[in-house]
Amino acid sequence: MTFLLVDGQTMILNMPNDTPMDLTWKIGFSTSCLHAAEASARGQLVADLRMAEAIADPARRLRCAITAAGLPRDIFWRHLVGLSATVENNVELGELALIKTVGSRQAAGIGRSFGGLISDIESAVRRALPDMLDELVLRIGPLRQQWEVVGPCMLQAIARWTDPCLITGRADVVVIHPSLGGGGAAHLEYNSVRIEGMLANPVSELPEIVRLAWLLSQINLDLPTMSEAIDSRRLPLIAELGMLPVAIQAGEHAEVLQMETRLIEQALNAWHIVTPPGLDPVDILARWWETYVETRPPWDIALAALDRMIF
Repeated sequence: MTFLLVDGQTMILNMPNDTPMDLTWKIGFSTSCLHAAEASARGQLVADLRMAEAIADPARRLRCAITAAGLPRDIFWRHLVGLSATVENNVELGELALIKTVGSRQAAGIGRSFGGLISDIESAVRRALPDMLDELVLRIGPLRQQWEVVGPCMLQAIARWTDPCLITGRADVVVIHPSLGGGGAAHLEYNSVRIEGMLANPVSELPEIVRLAWLLSQINLDLPTMSEAIDSRRLPLIAELGMLPVAIQAGEHAEVLQMETRLIEQALNAWHIVTPPGLDPVDILARWWETYVETRPPWDIALAALDRMIF
């Protein structure tokens, strides 16, 4: 096992990998900080009080800067957090996230100020949680070990239920501080996922390894052959929802859970999936999945149908 610490930000674990997907496992300090800041900006409860108190003021100032710059909030956060696991310099991180969000012309001149705001969040977290990296080293091991046991089986089941093209050749798994008690996201643009390193399953009937399979299964959904008919702004949510019953079905195949409709509702809550108001996502997903199982259309057609049901 080889450990490489890069500027105190991201620890990369280079280990043999025999899964169908070549995974690079990382521990992300910066990603942990921005993950919590994004959750706070979305009005989600940051359950770790140390983290919540540390980021309160600097995260508020970053939110104000996002608003003052007139940035599309969700898109900017998606790029900022997604890039944080690979871009170490915070000024460069802020500038690149801005360019990805609004283009180089509009981003000119404001990236440096965003870099300073990101550094302020990180400094506050370092003071409040000085042992975060050491703790994450302990958290990454059990998740990695469980994945090596059942991960390949679940990926194979996901490919059979959907489309083999969904299983990308490689991906980064960024393990982060458990600020929400079970949060995470897939970054389709960057072939990576972030997942809070939990030492126990927040929901006993939903193993964390199924959540990781769910996140990884979303990465290739930005391929035109998979999602050309879906607005790119809606795709992250459709990816989360569409792959949810698939991941649970794959978990049953791997014999780590039993496929039941009530698990969809539990996953929506435990995995912090935010859906548009006024919808019954459990009913929609149950009906959509039942129709899919009966008819088995191409996966892109199925996702487009789900998109119409949601929006």
